[in-house]
Amino acid sequence: MEDSKSNEGPKVQVRFTTQQSKYAIADTPIMIPIQFKKSSLSQIINQILDLDTPVKFEFLIDGKFLKGSLKKYLDDNNLSSENQLLIEYIEAMQPPQSLPSYQHDDWISSVSISQHKNLILTGSYDKVARIWDMSGNCISNLLGHTAPIKTVSWIEKKDATYCLTGSNDNTVRIWEFNENSGNSTPVFECKGHEGTIEDIAITKTNDYFATASFDSNIKIWGMNSTLDMEEEEENDEVENKQKKRKLSSDIKIKNSMATLKGHTNGVNCVVFDKNNYTLYSGGNDHSLRFWNIEARSNTFTLNCEKVINSIDFSAQNNLLATGHSDKFIRIWDSRIKEGSSVKLRLTSHNKWVSSVKWSPKSPYMLVSGSYDSSVKFWDIRSSSSPLYTIKGGNELDDKVLCVDWVNDLVATGGSDTILRLHSTSGIDSTNSQ
Repeated sequence: MEDSKSNEGPKVQVRFTTQQSKYAIADTPIMIPIQFKKSSLSQIINQILDLDTPVKFEFLIDGKFLKGSLKKYLDDNNLSSENQLLIEYIEAMQPPQSLPSYQHDDWISSVSISQHKNLILTGSYDKVARIWDMSGNCISNLLGHTAPIKTVSWIEKKDATYCLTGSNDNTVRIWEFNENSGNSTPVFECKGHEGTIEDIAITKTNDYFATASFDSNIKIWGMNSTLDMEEEEENDEVENKQKKRKLSSDIKIKNSMATLKGHTNGVNCVVFDKNNYTLYSGGNDHSLRFWNIEARSNTFTLNCEKVINSIDFSAQNNLLATGHSDKFIRIWDSRIKEGSSVKLRLTSHNKWVSSVKWSPKSPYMLVSGSYDSSVKFWDIRSSSSPLYTIKGGNELDDKVLCVDWVNDLVATGGSDTILRLHSTSGIDSTNSQ
């Protein structure tokens, strides 16, 4: 524990609690010196549990991690040692473990990990999307775009697996992937945007998807039909457009179901909520917009201080995370429609935050990538600093352009042309219980 002097002086009554049943102890008040820090508290729990191998614990009071001594917590919160403290403890999180990395020929702009297969889809500035297995083998090259690919995503149905790729050539391509042969066949080309495709969002049901474009518009596309038509288009107009857009291959043209207008500058990012009723978008006009998909209307708009580069929604806590050009990550409560809905500002990056992704297991954790060549893991219960910072590039000026987090795997890519993988099996498993 701390030195003997820390055992002297004022004490405070505490009760320990945990949601991890294997580490549960009796709910009995204990008097503890207020000078104790988390290392001493961890020793107390280990002594009570009589563990053969000591376990390191973290401690939370009122949902926030204990950073200093109990005295500091009491002073910071205007409490006295007469107050009883309820302290939650969890097993300390382990740092992410580096896995083998994969070399590309050009900048990696986007990465998407398959939910149900051990595969990774990447998009690159060399106009090629690639599918990788976990052994580092590139099993399929998706060729066809005429400009750099900016965004990629999977659609995994029971009877088929599709890859979506959005490009600076203003189109989205839908590819059917055959896992047995490793072949990826282009089946649809989605046309209609007049600017680069910056992001793709998929509904949880995989029935339709949204695209964000530099043309300031968002479009909604269906997956169940060959030709989707916007309500304002007449059939003969669509037929004429089809004739003008014939491709030399067997790729079929797909038109959007709807266009959502409201942003006054390029749209950088989109994401659906857990029920697929609401779409959230962010862009260069500094606005975060809420869209009702059925009504196809902009129902609510929040004005931010800077450009929104990336957005993600957590179904576990109904929070939005956004990455900005002012180096901040902002955490928003999607349910609040009045006043300020910014719950937290996370700061540690020193350049643009290019990508954010919530943990698939924990309602508290997220990962971010930045132009400062770093990838940071955060717990929103400890917003003062990230839990871990790992290298996202070989040089300080290498930009991290994309991150994804599925199950226990984080993938990142950027301007150093390397796809980096990290295991998070020890970082967030303790937070999901």
